[in-house]
Amino acid sequence: MAYTSNESGRSEVYIGAFPQQGVRPTPVSTAGGRWPQWRRDGQELFYVSSDRTLMAVAVQTNPGLTVGATRALFKLEGKDSGPRNERPYSPTRDGQRFMVTISPEAPPAPVSVLLNWPALRR
Repeated sequence: MAYTSNESGRSEVYIGAFPQQGVRPTPVSTAGGRWPQWRRDGQELFYVSSDRTLMAVAVQTNPGLTVGATRALFKLEGKDSGPRNERPYSPTRDGQRFMVTISPEAPPAPVSVLLNWPALRR
């Protein structure tokens, strides 16, 4: 199971066994992280670092848990918005492509509504 905890003072990503108790969780992120998401086959974990970079970590679970080196994939555009629990990305099943939510930096352009426009043609 992958999850986010702030017990260190900031949000970090951990992997822990479930429902096994008494085993310390394994830290995945070291400089802040949240929104962990497993690749469908469970061999890779994605998360967003504190500077909004999408990260990937190879994970092996047999025999025992082995967490590989973290690698940066790409920086997410915009800034955090929406509910805190809303993950701003979704990987494809093979983890090769991502759908990403982009928050606009600037407010949208104003919209003009013209009422009774046929009367203007007279």
